[in-house]
Amino acid sequence: MLSRSGTIGRSFLYEADLHGKCAHAGYLVRFVLGDAMLPKYLYLFTKSQAFEAFLRMSSISTTIENLNANKYANLRIPVPPLDEQAAIVRYLDNAVTRIHRARTAQLRQAELLAEYRQAAIHNVVTQGLNPNAPHKPSSIEWLGEVPAHWEVRRLK
Repeated sequence: MLSRSGTIGRSFLYEADLHGKCAHAGYLVRFVLGDAMLPKYLYLFTKSQAFEAFLRMSSISTTIENLNANKYANLRIPVPPLDEQAAIVRYLDNAVTRIHRARTAQLRQAELLAEYRQAAIHNVVTQGLNPNAPHKPSSIEWLGEVPAHWEVRRLK
């Protein structure tokens, strides 16, 4: 299925065995492919720069972008033999999985760096740069001790 209005080009790979029966709205275009094309291959094609270029050239925009269903139907795309389509799908599935894992690791690393940044800021602004400096009670419960040579003042 492809969106033809609003978020034009957004695609969804509907699989009856997985998703069950469904109905779709008028702003979606449903394609039933013949034996010459794997649905996942077409789905992956809709994620390509070539498809995005087609959308930019073919869409009609007033207040909401629209793309006539006939334009989708007349879209010409490269269609390799089925065994090559299957190989492309397998390759991209593996590549996307590796990219997702790397992205997840990057996000976790960014979270850890943000935690480290927060801890570093907290430690330096409440304990100073010299960890061996003598400390004294701050008389503020949530602050704890501060370096002995520091003052504790109201912000006013």
